[in-house]
Amino acid sequence: MKRILAAFIALLMLALCVPAGAVKGIPGFINPPPYLEGNDGDFDGVEDSVDPSPKSNVFESTIHHTKPSESIDASYSYTYKWDYSWLTGDPTEFNYELCRLSSLLGGLGYHQSASDTGASDDLYVVSDSLGSSMDLPAFMRAHGMVVEEHNLVDTVPDNHITLVDIGMRNIIVGGRGYAVVLVALRGSNGTWAEWNSNFEIGHDKQDCDPDFEQFRFGSHPEWTDPDNHMGFDITANRVNALVRDFLNRNMKNRTKVIYWVTGHSRGAAVANLCAAKMVDEGKKVFAYTFACPNTTLASNTADYSTIFNVANEDDLVSYLPFSGWGYHRYGRSARIDMNDSMQSRWKSMMGETYDHAETTLTNAMSELENIADGRNDVYTYTCSCHGDGTDNSIKTDNWYFTESNMYNNGIYKTPACLEGYYKLETEHSVLWYTHHCQPPIFFMQLLASYMVGVMSTTEFADYDVAGRYETAKWALALAALNGVGHPHYCESYFIIADELTASDFQY
Repeated sequence: MKRILAAFIALLMLALCVPAGAVKGIPGFINPPPYLEGNDGDFDGVEDSVDPSPKSNVFESTIHHTKPSESIDASYSYTYKWDYSWLTGDPTEFNYELCRLSSLLGGLGYHQSASDTGASDDLYVVSDSLGSSMDLPAFMRAHGMVVEEHNLVDTVPDNHITLVDIGMRNIIVGGRGYAVVLVALRGSNGTWAEWNSNFEIGHDKQDCDPDFEQFRFGSHPEWTDPDNHMGFDITANRVNALVRDFLNRNMKNRTKVIYWVTGHSRGAAVANLCAAKMVDEGKKVFAYTFACPNTTLASNTADYSTIFNVANEDDLVSYLPFSGWGYHRYGRSARIDMNDSMQSRWKSMMGETYDHAETTLTNAMSELENIADGRNDVYTYTCSCHGDGTDNSIKTDNWYFTESNMYNNGIYKTPACLEGYYKLETEHSVLWYTHHCQPPIFFMQLLASYMVGVMSTTEFADYDVAGRYETAKWALALAALNGVGHPHYCESYFIIADELTASDFQY
């Protein structure tokens, strides 16, 4: 027994003398890169032996934003900090530097995978001492993460998709081991599929039109929370399933797992729900979202104190779906106005004046909100021919001299992707007539088709929408002329993130 005890003590002493970088078998980690404090003293994910500044986690970088379709080719300097030890702190406390870094990840989320056929040409890359022209996966790897990228377009049969990069970094802080898991989501990629999902809020109306049964809660097995926006909830559940699978394959024995979730625009909405679901499961979550749409009708959103949402006051996307319909976000939100100084910085970064809609945006939002009373109304026919006859203003009636004239100037103007969102009837006596009934979801998806270029500006302006939507259509067009794009750009959120304090966030 004494010999056994002596051997055990000798082995223990030997283990304590092994250099930090040689430790490979700590429970919970699979072939981790060097990660102990002695190898990465500033917790930036870069081993000290190759770190250009091993005592500093500050990086001077250049961001390059290109979008040839809109003649964008901007490069500007950006300083960021990266410190994994932040994530061992209290997630309910606003972390200024983590917020700034998360906003950068949200911008870099705009990149493409091999499956992104027809996607937008809006792309961000970053260059610094760790590499040049790094997209998001390369950037995460440069900071010591094992990364997997998943494009849901490859694996699911519907439009509730996204591109997500999942990364893991093992760290030891204060003698305790942690696995940091980053879930970084891309915003809308400019395809019909993702914009269709953005506007598919879903409903719980029991006596709905048969065409809308597929959008009723209970019809889709991956829409699990009736309070949440349908498209975002389905996508969030799919992302969280990928995260669980990632951990099951990369961790044998569970250690303390910390989740870091972020995204911009659609990515922010999915991130907001991903984080809320993780919180519900008792996980430690740091979540920072940017340009996040409203995501839920739930009444307990203030319970999610580890989620911080950042919105530009001029950004239309951050108001949709409308609070007047009962929608809001999980966690705390800061809504910031871009003042003159911030707009000046924008111009120095982008090389053009910051355009924003101001009062025309408020008018457009009011008119858009008035097209329906809530999510169930969005999926309701109120015309006398297909509904209860309470409001025929969702109906258009047009006449044509010939059948070919009817098709060429009328029916064919409706994009094929909107099939199932409207009712169309034709009549013929002396002339040809069409009766086109457009519930609010039709107008919303018509906007989606315009957003992705299925309809040109001329086609959208010329399209005969029903009376209920006519004012909203032109109010939106006027706001667009005054500027609704710039406030949504990631640059707006880079600038806003620099100005934030904890007191800006409210429930």
